[in-house]
Amino acid sequence: VSSKIFFEKNAGEPRSIASITKLMTALVFLEHNPGWESVYKIKAEDKREGGKIYLFTGESVKVKDLFYSSLIASDNVATIALVKSTGMSEEEFVKIMNKKAVELSLKNTSFSDPIGLSNANISTPREIAEFAKVALADKNISEATLTKKYEFSAGEGRKKIV
Repeated sequence: VSSKIFFEKNAGEPRSIASITKLMTALVFLEHNPGWESVYKIKAEDKREGGKIYLFTGESVKVKDLFYSSLIASDNVATIALVKSTGMSEEEFVKIMNKKAVELSLKNTSFSDPIGLSNANISTPREIAEFAKVALADKNISEATLTKKYEFSAGEGRKKIV
């Protein structure tokens, strides 16, 4: 993959990055993955506004299905559940996301939540390209982001298509 820049405009200007945040969440998650077959039960406190809701309180979902739902459908509930499946709180997880940004020399990138609802999740176009390159180099992330349609069943037998 080339790093040659063909065009840029305001590439160093920090701005809110919304759901692009989920790429860093996925990258950090992979360092703390409890196992793809581990099961997480969706809790009421996992519910977040924004976007289509695929997962509901009480449903049991494999970690791999949470990962794919987060990256394919940008599902906020799945992303929070993915974070919680690591055994960490959102706050602890976000601290590690910010530490990862420092490790990657992303001086203008910072996170305040793992899903991208906060306008305080900021980066520059240039730094987004840098951490996207690192994230997409991981086969788990690249495979999930290239998937157009994903089907799975929650533990209760409810079929899901994202």
